[in-house]
Amino acid sequence: FLTPLYPEDDTNQPVYQLKELAASKPIKNEFQGYRKMEVMVDSGAAATVIPERLLPDHPVRSGEASRRGVHYLAADGGRIPNLGEIDIKFVTREGHRSNLTFQAADVSKPILSVHDLTMSGNDVSFNPAGGVIRHKKTGRQTAFRKVGGVYILEVLVAPVPDHSRGSR
Repeated sequence: FLTPLYPEDDTNQPVYQLKELAASKPIKNEFQGYRKMEVMVDSGAAATVIPERLLPDHPVRSGEASRRGVHYLAADGGRIPNLGEIDIKFVTREGHRSNLTFQAADVSKPILSVHDLTMSGNDVSFNPAGGVIRHKKTGRQTAFRKVGGVYILEVLVAPVPDHSRGSR
């Protein structure tokens, strides 16, 4: 989860706060085309998932789970098929450049699985106002907030380079 957005970028220096980046004209040209996305941090989620069509410029590719016919169990007991994978590069509120592979599915909003976070070397803690994702090896921390009983991580999603656009 907390790997650099670009291999050469291993700094922990803040870029800009989300509220500054969300202005109609980004402060720096490097953030042209970035979009704010809220991801629910869920301790009960089996996988990190995203609605297939939420980021139409990001290609969905076949993944191991979609090839195996994996389905997720919905809260109502229904089955939701895995439709593939989407790689997303983003910047956190702290300015950490990161990337993550989401499983594409017919869900209503992006969900970040605490299970996936802990399996990739992070500790996750919750409190009444939000929480923190801390990478065990680097100590790098990413905060999330609680909104109406749900924990939300705000990120700025990087645009996909033109040469990597496509579909399954």
